Amino acid sequence: MIRIYLKNAAIIVTGASRGIGKEICMFLAKEGSNVVAVSRSKADVVDEINKQGGKALYVKADVSNEVQMENVFVKAKKRFRKVDGLINNAGVLFHKPLDKTTFKEIDLMLNVNIRGTIIGCKLAKKHIKKG
Repeated sequence: MIRIYLKNAAIIVTGASRGIGKEICMFLAKEGSNVVAVSRSKADVVDEINKQGGKALYVKADVSNEVQMENVFVKAKKRFRKVDGLINNAGVLFHKPLDKTTFKEIDLMLNVNIRGTIIGCKLAKKHIKKG
């Protein structure tokens, strides 16, 4: 049933350059969504989607930066005339014991995983008019 709502929807996906984020972008494109792939590094998935006849836009942004994320929503609306959804997928995890984890790494993890998610939700509330 959810697939009906994905057709022609404009969906922002953070953490889109690899892993789960890339797979989410591919799934959305196959369902007919317009994809806005967000990451700090180039999201090659955009080229894949566009080559397959889908519609995708890459926007470089750090999810923990409110100004950069506002720019994501502005560019998404400029390209697709709307934003229908946000998938807060970006995340950072360090695979090592806590005593070996630096405070710089902890700050990065908190900024991306918590602050970034909150920024995304606040902006989604501001920009998504329906739903």
